[in-house]
Amino acid sequence: LWYYLIALILTFPMFNFEQGSFMYIVILNMLALLQMLVVLQGISFIFYFSYQKGYAKAIPIVVTILALIIPIILQIVRILGIIDLGFNLRKQLDTKK
Repeated sequence: LWYYLIALILTFPMFNFEQGSFMYIVILNMLALLQMLVVLQGISFIFYFSYQKGYAKAIPIVVTILALIIPIILQIVRILGIIDLGFNLRKQLDTKK
């Protein structure tokens, strides 16, 4: 989560890395990789939540496919992944049982 935050901050215009420079390419690649990992974390949380609640297996699969097709849902899944990493939602779900 901290690496994602640092990479996101380094993309702000105040750091002004020259396009095509080594640092610019490293930061963009790092940000893309970390965004994919956070999305994967969000998708895994959706599957975990669905399993805990006893929902049908098709529901998280449909949500995953929609997230890959519709960008706004992908952003929601990414935010869900960030929240899961930051606040450990899985542990909170287990304690509510």
